[in-house]
Amino acid sequence: MQLLFIWVKEYKCLENAKMNFCEYPRFDYIEDENKLIQISKKSPSKTIFPLYEYNCIDNISVIVGSNGSGKTTICSLLGDIFFNEYNKSKYIVVYRIGNNLFYKTNYTDIN
Repeated sequence: MQLLFIWVKEYKCLENAKMNFCEYPRFDYIEDENKLIQISKKSPSKTIFPLYEYNCIDNISVIVGSNGSGKTTICSLLGDIFFNEYNKSKYIVVYRIGNNLFYKTNYTDIN
């Protein structure tokens, strides 16, 4: 599974947080229109990290921030969504397994 995008309305120190974890594809969520859109779906034209050519590393995402900025909160959010069926706030998670895109949300009417 490759995590691509997270949006959460409110979770601990995160408010209306949008996070893309991959260069391609990229997503955005427009809350006023209740609309999830794919901003970009093309592949990068050149290899950024040389080990990618040898199938050693597929994708790397690094979460960097000062103490209290929400790094651990993002991990807790993912655990709550995927393992504890979190429903206290609205969220959208987009991920890829193989070549297929999936999303997990507690919305009933996403566009």
